[in-house]
Amino acid sequence: YPSDDALIYASVAKAQKPAGINQLSGGGSAETIEAALFLPEKMTSYELGAKTSWTAAGALQVNGAFFFQDYTDKQISTQVLDDSGQLRPIISNAGGAQVFGVEVEATWLPAAIEGLTVSLAYTFLDAQYTEWQVDVGSEYNIARTQQCEVVVNPANPNARLCRINFAGNGLERSPDNAFVGQLNYTRALGNTGMEWFVEGNTQFQDTRWLDPENTVEFDSYWLTDVRLGLLADRWDALIYVDNMFDDDTIKTGGSGPDFGAQVQELGFLAGFGVN
Repeated sequence: YPSDDALIYASVAKAQKPAGINQLSGGGSAETIEAALFLPEKMTSYELGAKTSWTAAGALQVNGAFFFQDYTDKQISTQVLDDSGQLRPIISNAGGAQVFGVEVEATWLPAAIEGLTVSLAYTFLDAQYTEWQVDVGSEYNIARTQQCEVVVNPANPNARLCRINFAGNGLERSPDNAFVGQLNYTRALGNTGMEWFVEGNTQFQDTRWLDPENTVEFDSYWLTDVRLGLLADRWDALIYVDNMFDDDTIKTGGSGPDFGAQVQELGFLAGFGVN
């Protein structure tokens, strides 16, 4: 039951990301405003959670939440092959997407060890597109997705296009599981008025997609950092080791044009040919 040591809450919120116009065209040909427009992205978010405090051989705080996010016309960054054969980045709209998630976090100050703080946090996500179809005429997209539902081209009834269905694809950069843990031990440095501390933190990220089309996937990884330091009123001193176990897993990236390679290989005004 809700009490001085427990808070239970529920919330509903609506949000909107404005519409816009794609300003980065390719191929050197004119484009209509209608073709360059993308719609506003809308989201309704629901959350049910609790924040609690306990006595468990010390002070313990445990928080948790269930949440659901429902997107309409979700804006996505993608690349298309235009009529001139030029691959160019655009923002377009997927029909819909949904995210179901669970978050749990705990902070413990054990009574037996003064100055020690233990923190843990875990997140689960089930994030996917629920409605997203694209009509294409390029062999590139057909080969990449291994899909082709033949449909009539509305601009030319005698021509045909391939309809590709991306419903069920995972949302980009959304790991199913994520974890963060931290230990911090802080004590006074004699009667100097300063404090010394040692801490370590580790985080885990599950596999996640780079792009909404789910063509490139990042591997899961663990990353651990440690620090030793002094804290004074007006200055801090710190010795640290980031990525203590020298994990070389690629953690992020992009699928846009590689401007550096363009300049080096093709000349400054070469266009968006190198990705």
